Amino acid sequence: DVVWDDPHIKVIYTNTGSGREAADFTIAVEGTKGNFLGNHNYRKHVPPPGTTVTSGGFTPGLFMRPGPSDLSPSSPPQNFIVTIDPEDRVRESNERDNTMNCAIKMTPEGVIEVHTEPIKSPPWGDQVSDTRPDLIVTDAQLKGDALEVTISNQGSEGSSATFATQLFLKKKSLGTFSGWSVPPAGGSVKTTLPGLGLKPSDIVEIHLDSAHAVREGRESNNVFLRQLDNSHVL
Repeated sequence: DVVWDDPHIKVIYTNTGSGREAADFTIAVEGTKGNFLGNHNYRKHVPPPGTTVTSGGFTPGLFMRPGPSDLSPSSPPQNFIVTIDPEDRVRESNERDNTMNCAIKMTPEGVIEVHTEPIKSPPWGDQVSDTRPDLIVTDAQLKGDALEVTISNQGSEGSSATFATQLFLKKKSLGTFSGWSVPPAGGSVKTTLPGLGLKPSDIVEIHLDSAHAVREGRESNNVFLRQLDNSHVL
């Protein structure tokens, strides 16, 4: 899990396996400001099987702009990604559950919360490559009760593969939408999902390529979370 412990973000991690490695590791955070790959002077050690540990505090200013001090109840969530052992120093029985998509926001009561969504890497892992497509959601806007989603390919290649996208509202699935095409390298495309009954203040999660039909240069940035406030209405 990832939690807010004013004025820091903390990561809670568990060794769900039956063994323990001697290798140490860092925790990386990727946000709107850039990447923080962890403090190598404070490396973590694998806890005993079944043990849960809470990390030290991460200062949001290292990876996020604007930060929590800039949040208000009307501002959209600020997205970031947390990865355990980004260097793959620890040999694990399951390497596909080390990444979590997160968003930090302020409630109407002025309380800062962190929403989290685990990201499972595809069978081939999350090996970053500059020679493949890289799909991301760059925008989501209300259009009546429909949702207009802008998808960008920030990779250096296109792909002829089509893919499916899942949409969630408050963790409840609104459906899986298939037949989406990969934009050309460096390009974007808009797709409208009609008849969803969405309204301002809804918090939606968009999971691009949920079945991993497209082999991408980066697989851990396919989840997008947004509160559809009035600034996101067309």
